Amino acid sequence: MSPFRTGALVALALVIATAPLAAQADRARQGFWFGAGVGPGYADLYCGICGGEAGTTGTSAHLRAGGTLTRAFLLGAEASGWFGSDGDLSRRMALVTATGTWYPKPEHGLFVKFGVGMSLFRASEDDEALTASLFTGQVGAGYEMLVNPRVSLAPFLQLAASANGDLMLERTANGGLS
Repeated sequence: MSPFRTGALVALALVIATAPLAAQADRARQGFWFGAGVGPGYADLYCGICGGEAGTTGTSAHLRAGGTLTRAFLLGAEASGWFGSDGDLSRRMALVTATGTWYPKPEHGLFVKFGVGMSLFRASEDDEALTASLFTGQVGAGYEMLVNPRVSLAPFLQLAASANGDLMLERTANGGLS
């Protein structure tokens, strides 16, 4: 089973197992907040000069921080990354976004997340790399499970997408760029 599917099944099992407890907990969202996470990820890239569409699994991570506007709405910033490889081909994506998180029913843990920002993409093999910087949008959903009044686990699924962009070729043979 792929790491992405395994991670998704573990997250779903956690949500199902703890949802009744989390729904009963007092949700006092207030003040400054921060979060961090790591898990499986999947990236899909369409590249005309690369031979079409290519998708691969990898590892994703994020750091986020912000403030609470109301019990139902959080505003913040997020830095996310994804790393994957297929043989000698290594791919990396980094995203920096302004985000909003909305809890439709503040007394429960279900949330919807959205954001806009910039993404950086790099695919490298041997001494050549393709890079791009693009405007990016993201949407996601998850479920916050309280561990105690100040700590929670929040598994989520997120989709980040970018419009078409220009790929730049980087050559690093003999330590230089061209």
